[in-house]
Amino acid sequence: MSSKKCPKSREKKKSKAPKPKQRKTEVADTESIASMTSSSDDACDVDSASSTFADLVELLSEKRSSTRLEALQSLLNTLNSTLREDELTSRVDTLQLYLSNIIRRNGSMEVKLACRAASLVMITLGTEGKTFIRDLLPVCLTLAKNRSKPATSREACLTTYATAHFIISDPHECADPMATLEHIFSESQEDPVLAAKAVQMWSLLYSTFPVIKLDNSYLTKSLPVVSKLLDHKALEVRLAAGECIGLLYGAFQAREAESEEEKKAAHHEHEEENIRKPSFALQFESVTPRLEALATESSKHQARRDKIRQKSLFREVVETIEDGSEPSEKVTSGKQRVHVKGWAKVLQLEHLRSVLGGGFQLHLLHNRLLKEILEIGGDDSADAETSEESKRMDKLQRHEKEKATCQQRDKQRKIKTAFINDPIPE
Repeated sequence: MSSKKCPKSREKKKSKAPKPKQRKTEVADTESIASMTSSSDDACDVDSASSTFADLVELLSEKRSSTRLEALQSLLNTLNSTLREDELTSRVDTLQLYLSNIIRRNGSMEVKLACRAASLVMITLGTEGKTFIRDLLPVCLTLAKNRSKPATSREACLTTYATAHFIISDPHECADPMATLEHIFSESQEDPVLAAKAVQMWSLLYSTFPVIKLDNSYLTKSLPVVSKLLDHKALEVRLAAGECIGLLYGAFQAREAESEEEKKAAHHEHEEENIRKPSFALQFESVTPRLEALATESSKHQARRDKIRQKSLFREVVETIEDGSEPSEKVTSGKQRVHVKGWAKVLQLEHLRSVLGGGFQLHLLHNRLLKEILEIGGDDSADAETSEESKRMDKLQRHEKEKATCQQRDKQRKIKTAFINDPIPE
């Protein structure tokens, strides 16, 4: 009985055999369809990215505060990760309207994010975004001067206001903004954060002045106002004042060297001018002892980190006074290293780095405005790609070497184990 049933079961198995083949053909068909659709998806990537950016901009006009906050954060991440000049240009009017409304009407957190987004747009578009910048300037200035607003909101508006003038204004157009900033840090010394930011932004605009156009009378008016802040109880205000004094003295030295060369070239030097010191130099002699004291101050009531920051900065200022040396910093852009030297350039570099945050290296590689400000050469995108490729190759070679070492170690371990387990011949 059992021998008769076996052939039937075999026949049933044979009849069911073709079914898996149909499944394979179905899988092959679905894979071919997926491969066809993937190419169409790749072709639509640009359109989907632009539509996503447009949707992100539209979310800034939503009524719910949480939605606007998420949209602002996403906008900042997008502008820090990719340069979207074309999309920003096409949506710049809408973006300016929405950001202005947020700055006028909403809380400090939204104002802070909106101001930073506006600064990123300004740096990305450069001088091509003059309309965007000029329309946003009155909004930021009004809030920055409003004492009833929170200090964080005023500080963010001051940063955006100074960044706007730093990008589009000529040096002779910066006199009024600098007077506004001077008025703010003179009257807001009770709020150290706001006062320090106003001094920093004043220094940023002052750094745009060419040495030839500097007037000693302007230096004479500025030093007494800034030197009063050296006695401020807040560390941030003292540091901002120290940087500003270093910038002023560096500009004075450069101006004196330039004027001496002009006099030698014109051959009309006067003995009185050689004997008499400029009034700015006389004023600076009275400030120098205080700077030297700050460079060596060691208070028990001050944190160790604050002591290090204060001593480091004011030592640089004192060195500028004594031997004319100025601070410097190295910037890496792809394979290119740029040496930024002088108080003006270092302060500009620090400001751009603080505004751009995580997107500083991306803008440093591809942003024409940053290359022009920091005097960096051409586009280093090709160098960046080759460096990334070389890193991948080094990683692959290192992986292969580690794999070979591991295999050799396993082989030796097996030989050792076999030798131990073998019986010892008698």
